[in-house]
Amino acid sequence: MRSEPIIACATQSLARAYWGGDPPFSFRGYVALLDGEVVGVGGLYRMHDRMWIFSGFKPELAPYRKVRAKAVRMLLQLADNYPTPVFATPDRKEPTAMPLLIRLGFVPTGEEVDGDPVFVRER
Repeated sequence: MRSEPIIACATQSLARAYWGGDPPFSFRGYVALLDGEVVGVGGLYRMHDRMWIFSGFKPELAPYRKVRAKAVRMLLQLADNYPTPVFATPDRKEPTAMPLLIRLGFVPTGEEVDGDPVFVRER
């Protein structure tokens, strides 16, 4: 019988385990753990006076759709605790990223970051 992933609050050591070193930014969020291994991460970080939401996961988490959906709901709840809009850019390698952002209430801003469209979700 295979284990079910659990979602936990991200810590510095768990973030390091996911990225294999220091995270690219300081953030507040969650990780997904499968048999003690960090297989997903998501959260919010501040850059250029904006709050940005992000998520990512390793292939091991792909079969666990319900867990991933729960994690997204938790991230949106975290984002809704901030009084400012939250921004996001979809992952170019993931074809479902842009439709998911739109379904979650994000709208295009007309801006780009590194060639990727910027979306915003108002509170």
